[in-house]
Amino acid sequence: MNKEKLKNTNNDIEPSFFSFLKSSFVNTQEPMANFCQAVNDQNRGTGAYEDWDKDNEDNIIEEKSGKFRIKAATEIEDFNAFFATEYADEDFTTVGGLITNKFGYLPEKNEKITFDGFDITILRADSRQIHTLMVYVNLRPDKA
Repeated sequence: MNKEKLKNTNNDIEPSFFSFLKSSFVNTQEPMANFCQAVNDQNRGTGAYEDWDKDNEDNIIEEKSGKFRIKAATEIEDFNAFFATEYADEDFTTVGGLITNKFGYLPEKNEKITFDGFDITILRADSRQIHTLMVYVNLRPDKA
C-alpha cells in the first residue's frame, strides 16, 4: 500500500479534535464514552441539537379536521399533551408501543383498530416496527 495515500487523510477534521480523539483511545478503559463526549463537545454550538428538536416538532400533523398523521416514535408524553389523554408510559414510551400493545401483536400496513375514541390506521410499518399511523378522533357519542 502506498504510504503517501495514507498520509493526511484527516484533512477535514480539526487537528486539535483529531489529537484529542487519538489520545482518548490510547491507554483508556472507556474509549466509547470518551468518543461520545468528544462528539458532543464538537457539536456544541453547531446547531446539531437544535435540528434534532426541530425534527420532533412535526411528530403530530393535522391532515384534516379530526385526522392526524403521527410518527410512531412520538413519545407518549407528547401524545398525552396533544390529545389531553393520560396513557401511562411505564410499559412503553412511544405511540408505536401503545398501538402495538393495543393490537397485541405488531400490526401491518392498513390494519385498523379503534379504542378510547380514536380510530387508528397503520400507514407504514415493517417487520420490526410501526413507523407512521393515521389517527381519527372519533367525537361521535357512544351508542347506548
